[in-house]
Amino acid sequence: MKLKAITDVQEVNIDSFALVKENQVIIDEMKEIVKGDALQDIMSIVLQSDLDQSCSISEQEVEILKLRLETDPRVNVNGDNLCDAMKAQGGTMSISALIKDFYNDTPEEERIFTLVEEEIVKSG
Repeated sequence: MKLKAITDVQEVNIDSFALVKENQVIIDEMKEIVKGDALQDIMSIVLQSDLDQSCSISEQEVEILKLRLETDPRVNVNGDNLCDAMKAQGGTMSISALIKDFYNDTPEEERIFTLVEEEIVKSG
C-alpha cells in the first residue's frame, strides 16, 4: 500500500511538472507576441518621423523621433549613439538602418535603441 501511495504522489508530481513546463512555454510565446507588438508600434513611430518620406531621418527629423520615442516607456533611446550613427552616415540615417538596430546583436552600450522588457510585458 505504501509503495502505491508513493507512486501515485510521484505521478501527480510528474503531471504537475509537465503542466508547469507547458505553462512556461505559453508564457514565453506570449512575451514574444507582446514584444512584436511593441516593435511594430516603435517602427510606426520611426516611419511617422520621416516627415518628407525620404526613407531616411534627417537632423531635423531625428529630434522629432527622439521626442516621440521618449514618450514610449517600452524603449530607451541612446541619443549619443544615434548622433554618432547619423554623423557616420553623413548627417542622415536610413530608416532601414534604424530598424536593424532593434534586431542586431550589438552590445547594449553601443545600441541606439534598447527595449525595456519589463515595460513591454506590462503593456501586454
